[in-house]
Amino acid sequence: MAAVPDTSATELWIAAGAAAATAASTVAAFFAWRTTAAAKKVAEQANTIAETANSIAVSAAHTASAIAQVEHDRWHRELTPALRYELEKPNRLVDQVRLHIHLDGPVGLDGVDGLTVSVRDDGDHTPQVPGVNAPTAQELADTIWGPLRFKPHVDEADPVGRSVPRRPLPVGSYLVFALEASRAPRWIEQPDWERQYRNGRLRLIVTCEKTGYRPWHIPWESAIPID
Repeated sequence: MAAVPDTSATELWIAAGAAAATAASTVAAFFAWRTTAAAKKVAEQANTIAETANSIAVSAAHTASAIAQVEHDRWHRELTPALRYELEKPNRLVDQVRLHIHLDGPVGLDGVDGLTVSVRDDGDHTPQVPGVNAPTAQELADTIWGPLRFKPHVDEADPVGRSVPRRPLPVGSYLVFALEASRAPRWIEQPDWERQYRNGRLRLIVTCEKTGYRPWHIPWESAIPID
């Protein structure tokens, strides 16, 4: 009678081998997971460090920019053109005043590339209650609300005498401009206008320009020469 194979032992060995393989796979998977988790943590830490470094760099750049701006503003103030003004009436019989603008400094500024002078109004003169004969916006803009204006078309002044165009001015030099009495607009009588501004003050805004710098806007005002 032939011997019957012991299948239970074979199956046991197969099961044991499968269990060992499963255990090995589990261990390998565990170590792979640990390696992946560690790598992920390292990557997250590296990303955090990179973000911190970038934030520090941005902050440093902003600080450097702010310091540079403060220094530039300080230098701009120190280089503000030192202007000196003179008003004279050369002839009592002629309704004309001469304005001298001298550039005396400062040290470090050899001159300005352009100097523009404009007459400022003494306030807001927009009509409170516009009527049928009320002035237009253009008429209001063309009116010099003050005692003097630049002589139109003299020294290249504009047609209403509001301003003269830019021109260069070296340190130690000066410019001369002709001014005359302002004119009453159509809705105000000339005698009333003259009384209003008989003791008025000349108000100017001088704009100085220099390549590489923001413009300087310098206000100035003065009483006018008495006859």
